[in-house]
Amino acid sequence: MIRCLAALCCCVLVTGCGGPEAPHSPASRGAVILGIDALDWRVLDEVIAAGRAPAFARLRDESASGVNLSFVPLEKSPLIWASIATGLEPDQHGVGGFLKDRGDGYEVLSSAADWRAPAFWDIAGAAGLSSCVIGWWVTFPAREIEGVMVADHVTFTEAGSRNPDGLVRPAALAGELAALTVTWRDVPVELLQALLPQADPAGLADVENPRLLSLRLALAGDLTYLATAKLLAARQHHDVFALYLRGLDLVCHHYWQYYDPGDGPAGSAADRALYGQVVPGYVELLDRWIGELLPLVGTDRNLVVVSDHGFHGPRVDRTGTLHKGVAEHRPEGVLIVRSPLYAPGTRIAPSFVLNVTPTVLALLGLPASQDMPGRVLRDGLTPPGAAWVQHLEAHRLATYASLAPAPPPEVADDPSLDAAVKKQLKSLGYVD
Repeated sequence: MIRCLAALCCCVLVTGCGGPEAPHSPASRGAVILGIDALDWRVLDEVIAAGRAPAFARLRDESASGVNLSFVPLEKSPLIWASIATGLEPDQHGVGGFLKDRGDGYEVLSSAADWRAPAFWDIAGAAGLSSCVIGWWVTFPAREIEGVMVADHVTFTEAGSRNPDGLVRPAALAGELAALTVTWRDVPVELLQALLPQADPAGLADVENPRLLSLRLALAGDLTYLATAKLLAARQHHDVFALYLRGLDLVCHHYWQYYDPGDGPAGSAADRALYGQVVPGYVELLDRWIGELLPLVGTDRNLVVVSDHGFHGPRVDRTGTLHKGVAEHRPEGVLIVRSPLYAPGTRIAPSFVLNVTPTVLALLGLPASQDMPGRVLRDGLTPPGAAWVQHLEAHRLATYASLAPAPPPEVADDPSLDAAVKKQLKSLGYVD
């Protein structure tokens, strides 16, 4: 099947299947995809304007960028990130919310076994391209792909990480990658000081301080995936390199009210002074991490930065009811595409989440399929880029459904860990 697909794509892209010779892609065949949960232009533009995000500022200047519109009504992150990765509606890809009914009324965590459609890394693998995928939602336990799959094994709870047997494929990497796990107790104090410059240093050093636990958990998870990404990126080149970071979403849920309370709870004046800069400070920290990672994956490679939604914080309705969870999101997320296909500095019209996979495939030199509702991003295309995209869109394959992943290997999990995840989701307002 892989050889057949590679041959078919070659026929489509090089010869047009008997038609005139196809245009050549002005971009190299490969891409880096950085998924940052809850990244919002309102905060990002503020941090860039303050000169605190040089990596993001440079990317914005070098790229086509604009709003990535999420589903309305708003959906939960696992579902959105699966749509971003497959280009398909939820009823096609099979991934729902954080939890699913086991069939007897008992809810269990969603898992990699839920995927019924191929992601862009599966399509790339079938075309002979290698991928490294790290931390993407609902990829535990990890399954075999053409390359390396690091599952979303970090739970962002005090319970820690999932069974290392499901951490990564190839499984031979499990011991080495497990050693990179940062626990919430191990978060460097200097990172906390950067985010909380008004805090008492002694309080920041106290790992038992309950008011800092959520921040420590967010940092620990992202630091783990960042260390994993750095190690794997430095070790081997992959045509596709995809990294997902969740920490900002958790930070927004816990600290947005102090940054921009809107009509929600604002907290005390003392808390606003203490925690008011955690959200923009975390975006500044993400900028630093991206600046460290990009030289390892190639500063001149095709690059996509995408978020699943923006953020506006908790809201109180006319009845005085506080709405949290998905209600704190807004549909306007971030989309940045740096590639020779697109003119630098272009501001694009709002694009939909289902356009991400067709655009990623175009960067990889591959056509989307006819059952993908989205389309390749068209705003900001250079003339050679426009010719290339027009050719790809005219030669979509019927479907990639035959590349749907096989179920991953079964891995024993810890019920107490699952309970900790459910408790956290409930505290955030994501589940009842």
